Amino acid sequence: SVGGKVGYLALMETLKGNPNEIAANIARIEALSKADIDRVYRKYLKDRPAVYLRIVPEGERNALETPDNWTFPGRELPASSPAESGGLAVSAADAFDRSVMPPAGPVPALQSLESWHSELPNGIRVMGVQAREVPTTAVLMRMKVGLQHEPRDKLGVANLTAYVMNEATELSSAEDLNTRLARLSSTLRFYTDGEYAFMSIGGLTATLDETLEIAAERLTRPKFDPSEFDRWQKQALKLIALGEDYAPEVANGVVPLVLFGADNNFAYSSIGLKESVENVTLEDVRNFYAQHYSPSVAEILVISDLAQDEVMESLSVLSAWEAKSVPAPADVEPFPELRGGAIYLVDKAGAKQSEIRVASRSAAYDALGEHYRLTLLNHPLAGSFNSRINLNLREDKGYTYGAFGYLRADETTGRYVVQTSVRNDVTAAAIEEIFSELDAVFDRGITQEELEFTRRAIGQRHALAYETPNHKVHIMALTQRYGLGHDWPRQQHGILANIGVDELNELAREHLDVDEMITVVVGDKAEILSDLEALGRPVIEIDRQARPVGGSR
Repeated sequence: SVGGKVGYLALMETLKGNPNEIAANIARIEALSKADIDRVYRKYLKDRPAVYLRIVPEGERNALETPDNWTFPGRELPASSPAESGGLAVSAADAFDRSVMPPAGPVPALQSLESWHSELPNGIRVMGVQAREVPTTAVLMRMKVGLQHEPRDKLGVANLTAYVMNEATELSSAEDLNTRLARLSSTLRFYTDGEYAFMSIGGLTATLDETLEIAAERLTRPKFDPSEFDRWQKQALKLIALGEDYAPEVANGVVPLVLFGADNNFAYSSIGLKESVENVTLEDVRNFYAQHYSPSVAEILVISDLAQDEVMESLSVLSAWEAKSVPAPADVEPFPELRGGAIYLVDKAGAKQSEIRVASRSAAYDALGEHYRLTLLNHPLAGSFNSRINLNLREDKGYTYGAFGYLRADETTGRYVVQTSVRNDVTAAAIEEIFSELDAVFDRGITQEELEFTRRAIGQRHALAYETPNHKVHIMALTQRYGLGHDWPRQQHGILANIGVDELNELAREHLDVDEMITVVVGDKAEILSDLEALGRPVIEIDRQARPVGGSR
């Protein structure tokens, strides 16, 4: 990235007096010997004094193995001038006024992402981009496998399957594979996001073939060792327990359950529930892999300095993976009827602040349609630091460190969420302020000045869409998933440049009716309930799975 480059240039200028030090730095690394490492170890580490940090339960200092024997020695601050410090402090010398903020430059024009398309003999679709700046290759394979393929009583089995895929194979131990990857300077990881299972590969192009051999082994010959499954299952349960005690996670988990209903698996976290993960067995994981991992639901995205034919030759190691049909995902169940204007309260006794989410169902994903236009509308309302809601709750009222809103969508569903965390004593007041800002945009819309601010901010952000391999992979993933044309980012840029306030304000009248939204609050019921009831809206107490635990008020 540009930021990474300028940071390194500045660091080398500061330390070495030469910003172009990277070649010399690489040469120093390449010249290192085992003797150098041994010498440095003996000089700086072996038998040297050390500070040991021990963490014990509060009030149990007697649990320490030895008493503390170290005191902070203090430190000397640099002198206030270069002369006093012997030249250590340096004042910047330049010819421009640092008190004047430089203006933003013009929004740059975008270039289309030049991609190529191919297919492996077993049916895996491949989309690639040649990027010659660095000799690296990134490969992302994704399979349409997720929550909607899981039995309701075994939510999290897809996630556990991906976890264990990172371990031993029928041919090699996990330690052997990880050592080989480290020697190649490569990364390989399996993971899920609730909709897809992923295999992510990164490293030097020079070692791509060897890395892909390891990837193919893990993909096609997983061992599913009982001890490794047991370890990952315990880790998943630990993460679930931590999430249940973390108010932001609780709030984020409740919102989709209220909006889309507990009968839809996609409304849950991909990690699953405590009771469902406990119910998953090693045999369940083996069966899930056997039934759902297949080239028939896989596609590959590649960013490399190699040309298309070279990439496809390297990927041919995956061609022996045999394709098979995969069970269809479960049908989407009807969404529950929303109690517009209702406040759903999850009690977290003793919480010092409240998590607030104001949410509604919204448009499904459309890169060039209503969903994208709603992101433009949200930017001055809740999508940036200078948005109305953040300036109100943070800068004006001092209720929070930050408040923001976002849209999240896929092929069939979407949601709009405004979220913040506030002190207990201003929970109801913060909700009123959010409603007030939503009502103002609903009634009167945004201004031309706010639209111009949005054009500049998002236009500059568009310009960075192709900067790094990760950025390119994101663009490619959206292109392939939604069947978009190669120049869709440039078309978005055109929408941004030409849309008017009237069109955006019409969308506000369709989507920002507070009386059709729901509010989720996770906080200390004893501290905030009376204030919430004073808002004059129904208050419905629910648990962390969005199940009612009391009558509405």
